[in-house]
Amino acid sequence: MSSTYRWHVFGEGEEEDEEPVVLEVDARGLTLLPDLGTLEEPHRAWVRPEGVGWWALGGSFTVTLDPRRVPSEFASFADETGVIPYSVLATAAARTAVEFTKTAAVVKDVPRERIRRYAGTVVRYDLDLHN
Repeated sequence: MSSTYRWHVFGEGEEEDEEPVVLEVDARGLTLLPDLGTLEEPHRAWVRPEGVGWWALGGSFTVTLDPRRVPSEFASFADETGVIPYSVLATAAARTAVEFTKTAAVVKDVPRERIRRYAGTVVRYDLDLHN
């Protein structure tokens, strides 16, 4: 399996390759917040104005929420529509989201000496999760 991503660059008519770089951060003392991008992909969360929910599967062009699709880890944080409000996601559910996605966001600068290239195995969601 190659770890190179290939995508079409609009307007240029050519494909480009990008080798992903996964970094490891010494996060001691930092406030970790949920990484919304990794809730959206590969976990199929729907980032909405009022919070994060899980959309109904079914092939319809109308996208709706499905509270039954909320992962069990988040069930106690979701409201009756299946949405986890941002205020809850950034506080009570933050640790759960970070553990669930294995990623986090921080809102302050991280000194470069606390960042290094990740030496472990990387699993790509676009290839590995669906197999």
